Amino acid sequence: MSEAINRVEQAVADLGCGKVVALVSDRNNGPDSYLIVAGEKATTSTLDFIIRHTSGFVCAAVSDAVCTQIALPSMNGILTDSAADDYTVAVDAVEGVGTGISAKDRAITLRRIADLSSTPATFTRPGHVLPMRVRSGGILTRRRPAEAVIDLLRVAGLHEVGALSALVSLSDPHAMADAEESRSFAHTHHLAWVSLSDVVTYHRTTKSQVHESFRTVHATPHGAIEVVGYHSDITDTNYLAYRAGDPSSLKGPLVHVRFETGGFPHLPAQRDPAVTSVLASPDSLVIIGFGDPQDLHREEFGADVEQILRAEKICEPHLVEPDSRATQAALPFP
Repeated sequence: MSEAINRVEQAVADLGCGKVVALVSDRNNGPDSYLIVAGEKATTSTLDFIIRHTSGFVCAAVSDAVCTQIALPSMNGILTDSAADDYTVAVDAVEGVGTGISAKDRAITLRRIADLSSTPATFTRPGHVLPMRVRSGGILTRRRPAEAVIDLLRVAGLHEVGALSALVSLSDPHAMADAEESRSFAHTHHLAWVSLSDVVTYHRTTKSQVHESFRTVHATPHGAIEVVGYHSDITDTNYLAYRAGDPSSLKGPLVHVRFETGGFPHLPAQRDPAVTSVLASPDSLVIIGFGDPQDLHREEFGADVEQILRAEKICEPHLVEPDSRATQAALPFP
């Protein structure tokens, strides 16, 4: 975990200095890796380097605020696929550019997109830089390269515009670079590299997305059961954590995770066989989320549960018959 945080911190420092950084793919996100640079720091030389070693298809990760500021409508119209990238209409800067395709022209366009004084009239449409609108919750709500870029820029204190272009394979110029090739490329060219998983780990470690909303105690046939309510700012999901005894006192305590549709139920859990079977153990925890895990990618709900376990001081849980494969696949334990 410390290595991941160190990589993120180095990437953030380099982006702040205007350097190119390699955003390396991981097993959760397919084969493509990217070269990225902060939009406000883009120069002819950095764009030349990026274009030379990538597909040359330069995108700009942008926030909702930037899209509103310079009137960037979605190219897709109404986006119906939550997994799809939200491309907007491509743009070129009006002033200081030629055809818009050169490294110099695209660097100027990127700096204009990141300029807080820019207006819709600052650009012509269509152009040669393709913006991608990111989700406001960042990589914890959508594990995609554009969200990772914006999150890195936010940590760096930079404007929320970042260039990214997919890295071409070193061994096969007709294919894209995989993670191993991307790390090798970064090493050869003395670039900092960071993976999507690194950015997720950084946010989960340094920020809290789940907050306690209430705490109470209920008498049950199994003794006193502590009930803690949690709310996730990222998934907007409510959770109930039923705690029997002190699960943090044991290695591998029993933990049951499930999801239900609808709002909060009545608090007494003793009428639920799945809950009572776990709470019958002297040191156990039941986590119930109220929402549909299919609404978001499984990693987001896994992140919620991870933080609840951390709040409950449980480090090595044993998952018991999880109802949600989405949650099971995302948790850091079998």
